[in-house]
Amino acid sequence: MMVKNNYYYLKIATALGLAGFISHSLYKTENYFSGFPLLITLLVTLYITQFFLLRILKENNLLFNLTVFLIVIGFLILLKVNPKLAPRQLLWIIIGCFVCLISLTFLKYFSHDFVLKAKFKWLFLTIFLLSTPLIWGIEVSGATSWLEIWGLRFQPAEAAKLSFSVFLASWFKDNQEKRILAGWPVWVSTFLCLALLVLQRDLGTGLVFYLVFLVFLYVSSGKLKGPILGLIFLVFGGLWAYYYFPHVENRILAWLNPWSEPHRGGYQIIRSLFALANGGIFGVGLGGGLPQMIPEAHTDFIFSALGEQLGLLGSTGAILIYIFFLHFSLQRAQSIPTIGSRLLAVGLTSLIIIQTLIIMGGVSKLIPLTGLPLPFMSYGGSAIVSNFVLLSIILWLERGQGAVELTHKIRIIKLKKLLFFLFLILVINLSFWQVIKAQDLKENPENPRWGLIEKLTARGTIYDSQGGILAGSSSNSTERYYPLKDSAAHLVGYISAIYGKAGLENTLEHYLLAIPDLKSGILPVNRQGWNVHTTINPRLQQLAGELLQNKKGAIVVLEVDTGNILALASGPSFNPNELTKYWNELQDNETGVFVNRATQGLYPPGSVFKILTGTVLLQLKPEVLKDKTHLPQEILVEGYKIKDMVYRPFLSFQEALGYSSNVFFIKHFLDFNWEEINLALEKSFQINNDFSTLGLSVAQASLGQVIDQPDFAATVIGQGEVLVTPLHMAVWAGAIANGGTMLKPRIVDKIVSSDDVVIMKTGLEVMAQVCSQDITQEILKGLAFTVEQGTGTRVQIPGVKVGGKTGSAENIQGPPHGWFVGIAPLDKPKYVVVVIIENGGSGGDSAAPVARRLLEAALE
Repeated sequence: MMVKNNYYYLKIATALGLAGFISHSLYKTENYFSGFPLLITLLVTLYITQFFLLRILKENNLLFNLTVFLIVIGFLILLKVNPKLAPRQLLWIIIGCFVCLISLTFLKYFSHDFVLKAKFKWLFLTIFLLSTPLIWGIEVSGATSWLEIWGLRFQPAEAAKLSFSVFLASWFKDNQEKRILAGWPVWVSTFLCLALLVLQRDLGTGLVFYLVFLVFLYVSSGKLKGPILGLIFLVFGGLWAYYYFPHVENRILAWLNPWSEPHRGGYQIIRSLFALANGGIFGVGLGGGLPQMIPEAHTDFIFSALGEQLGLLGSTGAILIYIFFLHFSLQRAQSIPTIGSRLLAVGLTSLIIIQTLIIMGGVSKLIPLTGLPLPFMSYGGSAIVSNFVLLSIILWLERGQGAVELTHKIRIIKLKKLLFFLFLILVINLSFWQVIKAQDLKENPENPRWGLIEKLTARGTIYDSQGGILAGSSSNSTERYYPLKDSAAHLVGYISAIYGKAGLENTLEHYLLAIPDLKSGILPVNRQGWNVHTTINPRLQQLAGELLQNKKGAIVVLEVDTGNILALASGPSFNPNELTKYWNELQDNETGVFVNRATQGLYPPGSVFKILTGTVLLQLKPEVLKDKTHLPQEILVEGYKIKDMVYRPFLSFQEALGYSSNVFFIKHFLDFNWEEINLALEKSFQINNDFSTLGLSVAQASLGQVIDQPDFAATVIGQGEVLVTPLHMAVWAGAIANGGTMLKPRIVDKIVSSDDVVIMKTGLEVMAQVCSQDITQEILKGLAFTVEQGTGTRVQIPGVKVGGKTGSAENIQGPPHGWFVGIAPLDKPKYVVVVIIENGGSGGDSAAPVARRLLEAALE
């Protein structure tokens, strides 16, 4: 009986192949046109194979048509990944098709059960095939599972999968009703095969063997007890291997946290995830992407290359093809009348699907990674040929259709549902990496695609508020130059192919390289990055840098009503233009020359912290403003004596702030408990919140632990375990100067494209209302008293009313740090200046004169 030739699916596959090749040509990969004859030869081979299959089978069968799509897609990806391997892969596909036709031609003359009669011969063949690599094998990628004969490499385990499956089918055909313990020969045989594979360090193939055995165990008996016991053995075996085999431990640890060793154990899986993320939902197109950055992209990681080129939609499409293969194969297997043939058909189908799930789950970090080829897609001669042999046997077995008991069909249906569920989990996992985490992975500094983007992109310029250049590239070179040199080194940072990136060059790279403007597909050459306009006043920035020369410390100048950072400097500094020349010397410098002390330096604030605690005191105890407080010469807190440098028996609130009286503040705060004060400080000044802003990462401030009353007393005067950055103090002082409204610090004004289109404009962002305007006025009076008569007289400016607060913060590593927080003009606050000089002693002596110079310059 002849059947009508049906090439419908092949025509679709042909269209897909030609369209894919056209997509390849768009990327103009090296020698891309040389692959066209190979593609045509492949398509002709598939047509010829289909022609003869129809005559042998006397019916249309979807399974071969489904594998055609996998073969074509895999071949197109190989043309991009490694075109030199394409001719050899084509040869193996031709051989596989030929072997498939020969096998079917030979098998059609025999009954379905003839291969199941000599079960132990199949077991001995399996053991022989798995033993040969241990004697004559060669090591490839850490596994001794290969043989090489006359220059041709192949894996005996590929053939052993088939012989092992036949053994299992023949065993369970005769022993399906036996109890678990009565079936000890098949358990022992399976564990023997596993042991041989473990010795070869071929753990992926061992897992396939074992899971296929569990499938046979369930389908033959219909009982879950055996497979569950088998899974328990698998868990204990995995734990044993984890503790006794270093390569297993490394594989598990790389799966759990690949980022801990991104260049060693986690290298492969991280590169795979980067590729999947780059593909996103729609992919970059067949022939696109950077599969050369994926290890073993032609074999074990071909699914990662597919995910990059075709995106989540394409990877899900490939999964659907395997699902359809599973569905149609098991649907026909349900009606195979003989038990042995039915078991073998189910087992061989499961073998292909389980291997697919393992490799897809591994490259997408769903399960630990195992080195396996993806059936019908990955490069590899022995894998391709063995898969075609498996396909031919499945086609031969499923020709016979007849009546089957319902209970046997239900077992297969349940197995199908389980495998469907596993594929669903796989799709959800892919969605997580290709959609939810895609942007994070794209922007990860370990992503090698950054290097290519940087090579093809003219980096944007960083400007100050006056239009001057803070960081730019010369017209005839990609090397960056920094006009303000060491005055803005910590703020602007640097970029070096050898030493990495820092400062705004690092934190704003997303915009300087115009990353959001990247489109999937072709990456254009000579891209233009976006320009960043900052709030920095170049005159103040230059002065701040000069004032910190030969000093360890930091300076922040803030605009009160906008939150704009006008200057941000750290010392000691370095010249980023001469980074390469002096790198070793700078690295050996023990003063922490690369630390941005303004944003990352955590210091005890000392008495400048009384700006905050004074605000809280007025909120909780406003009556302190009514009368002067009578103070003792010293105050005793659980045996800990505290006194002021100069004893003053009566002080008003403003005088206490101006003279920085520790006794005054501690005396009043002891009327409260620490929980009240802690809550008030956090609510008003958001101390535990993140003060980072676009372009600047700010270290986390902390009040530390307050265990007893001495800790409490130390904390409210800015000692104890209190730690803040200079930028924190600038923001908090700015809130007092701004009528109680605390604004988020702002360093980036706008992002502008190379053709002067504003991409983004930043604006004011209110962080909190720290207190009422009435309270801020009282605080400002105290700060005015500090400058007029108190500890900050050295910051007085003729004709300008200035407010300020000094601080001498004790530290265990040397003399106190000198602080000064200044605000001017006080009648209408416009600028806040914060200065810290490490180990500078009195803030009034070391930091106040620096602050005065900056306030004078800002007011000009």
